Amino acid sequence: MSGVKGVTVAGFESIADALEALGEADPTYNAHVCAVHEGETVVDLIVGDDLAADSLISVFSCSKGIAALSLSLLLGSGDLDPDAPVARYWPEFAAAGKDAVTVRTALSHQAGLIGVAGGFTIEDVVEHHDLAARLAAASPLWAPGAAHGYHGVTIGTIMAELVERITGTSLQTFFRANVTDAIGADFHFGVPEADQARIVEVLPPKADEEQPDEPEPMSLVGLAFGGGLMPPMRELVRHPLVVANGPVGFGGFGNARSMAHLYAQGLGDGLFPVEALRRMSQIQANGTDLVLGIETRFGLVFQVPDARLDYGSPWAFGHDGAGGAIGFADPARDLAFGYTSRVPTPAGAHQPGLELARKVRACLRSARRSRQAGHESRSIPRVALSPMENR
Repeated sequence: MSGVKGVTVAGFESIADALEALGEADPTYNAHVCAVHEGETVVDLIVGDDLAADSLISVFSCSKGIAALSLSLLLGSGDLDPDAPVARYWPEFAAAGKDAVTVRTALSHQAGLIGVAGGFTIEDVVEHHDLAARLAAASPLWAPGAAHGYHGVTIGTIMAELVERITGTSLQTFFRANVTDAIGADFHFGVPEADQARIVEVLPPKADEEQPDEPEPMSLVGLAFGGGLMPPMRELVRHPLVVANGPVGFGGFGNARSMAHLYAQGLGDGLFPVEALRRMSQIQANGTDLVLGIETRFGLVFQVPDARLDYGSPWAFGHDGAGGAIGFADPARDLAFGYTSRVPTPAGAHQPGLELARKVRACLRSARRSRQAGHESRSIPRVALSPMENR
């Protein structure tokens, strides 16, 4: 196994030490961590032989947070009002008593539309329009606003349909035109054929690891993930339709660098409107999640910090993914963070990734104390990951 490769600035050397220790403890460990503070990349490091500086990897449900960043453009322009009924933009959604369900309710996992009768396939999710029509016609599984439950796939369908109704184009095309092309972000909802060779898959589960049972198709969690018709998540994200088309809820491909730099675009004078993101990151739903059966906390699409997800200050927002990936922004610290790894699909954020984020915050505190004490920080050489370092 190779050592740690990449870039740090003075005061963040401990992140490289921590990453190296993780690699020494597990020769199969491959990870990428990136942090951007006050617009400067302070950490951009990789450990492991299987990841390169420009590798792409499925970030699973981190895709939701990245898509929500682009959705902030429509809130910022006034084209999307969180307090308007969804039916203002999508008239068919008013069926089955949903005429008063607001965008705010639908985008905070409170609409009770986690699935549809008869389930859905990966083809249904990618094709999008038929599944959207079935959701529009569906009766909610609970009174909208009375509770929340993770709309693991369908929140992507709802987001995509809203964007298409407002802009006349798919969310994937909207993202490419207004984000990827605007700032050169190496994040993809639909990986171009020329870039697919850069994709690195998550690892298969180890033989001695206990794997969770497949959910009962008619349970709430089963319904949320296709009602028994979708393949297992690890197989799903390497499905050719997912790679080529990038379903919004789980089909994004990127890396730690691209996620950190995208979240950094919402922390100041960047691409994404700060006030819209402030509104989107206010807590909308909190408590026991009817689908996941654990405590969760959501803004509009974004996860916000809770006991499980230590994203930093109460103002932080982001999203984790089933493959252990993490992406978030913390406005109170002017910090954006991304983490990806090849771990075998744990249930959300990988604990080493969260611990690395805590260590980054500790480095920031040390740097602040040093400045307050009048000490000059030591400059160290920056080692380029590759010619694509600033991509």
